[in-house]
Amino acid sequence: LQKSFDAAVSEGFLDKTNRNYKFSHDRIQEAAYSRIDQDERRILHSQYGLILCNHAIKHKTDDAMLFTAVDQINRAGPSVVLTSVHGSMMAQSNLQAGLKAMDMSDFISARKLFEF
Repeated sequence: LQKSFDAAVSEGFLDKTNRNYKFSHDRIQEAAYSRIDQDERRILHSQYGLILCNHAIKHKTDDAMLFTAVDQINRAGPSVVLTSVHGSMMAQSNLQAGLKAMDMSDFISARKLFEF
């Protein structure tokens, strides 16, 4: 895997800072993203969102991480819900973010989060 990353850096697709990699341009990131199958994309958004959300709640991080997590969950959509537990976790995450949005007087965002 390291050789693949190093090759992408030498070709100019990725930038490396210390131990972190990032796409060297938004268009490269968009092209890579578009190559992921839509069903797989939804699953990845859901997994990433739930991991971030659990981290945000457990560690009481700033609200931005919770909103980012819920955005990822909502990008996945309801089609990825396979169990009632998974659905409850997604709904609970939206509820938490909706309540935070209300605390910040962002009622339009809160309503969207509550409608999930």
